[in-house]
Amino acid sequence: MQPQSDFRKSALAGRSAVEVDSHDRKEAIDMTARMIAAWMEAEVREAAA
Repeated sequence: MQPQSDFRKSALAGRSAVEVDSHDRKEAIDMTARMIAAWMEAEVREAAA
């Protein structure tokens, strides 16, 4: 996956699913999954501390 600018990511977040092509939709889902995983890892580390 190629890095994208924050502007492009922000623009994608503001569009409806109907307006987004398949590639951008997959990238958005992947980015969301990585963010949730990072959040959950931080919660587990905090709970274990």
